[in-house]
Amino acid sequence: KSDSLYKAVCIHCYSGTMSYLQFLLSVQVVLAVMLIVGYKTKLASIASWILYLSLTLRNTWLNFILDRYFHYLLFYSMFLPLDGAHAIDAKKYKYDYRETFISPGTVALKLLITWLYWDAGYGKYSDPLQGWTLNAKPLPALDTYVRHTVVARIMYGLLGPTGLRLMTPTVVYAEMFCAPVALLGSLFGSKRLLYSTVIG
Repeated sequence: KSDSLYKAVCIHCYSGTMSYLQFLLSVQVVLAVMLIVGYKTKLASIASWILYLSLTLRNTWLNFILDRYFHYLLFYSMFLPLDGAHAIDAKKYKYDYRETFISPGTVALKLLITWLYWDAGYGKYSDPLQGWTLNAKPLPALDTYVRHTVVARIMYGLLGPTGLRLMTPTVVYAEMFCAPVALLGSLFGSKRLLYSTVIG
């Protein structure tokens, strides 16, 4: 049984027809394009977050950790100057592209991204099935991940099962420690430290 708040927030539950859901998907695509090109980004980020929330409420059994991360990123994007540079709407600002823009929103976003990576790495580290360890049985988790896309299958072909088994634990530690080190590089203005963690 659904409560009144759920019924109000879940726009995707207003109708179950294919044409209605296609319409909502089309709106979400248009909003995503607006965010990409930097047009009316405040409106686009708010509407995108509302529609993404509605979509995930439509079937909560299909929500995964990535959906939670998207919620956070879309929520914080409402407070960021996404139209401040390299955007269609940037012409309304007097902005020097050589300067670094700092606001509470940009600081919160950096902290959020650092936490997202650490959280993902820690989730793998604390996996009760130990799928992200060197001795994972029967297959390391990374081995199962790289069977789904063309690029991943090429990587599988290059590294082979042994290479993927050796690489699996490094994903955990890279996720847990690269983002915090990159944040420190950003804080202290060390481009070398920042770029080395991004490349790593």
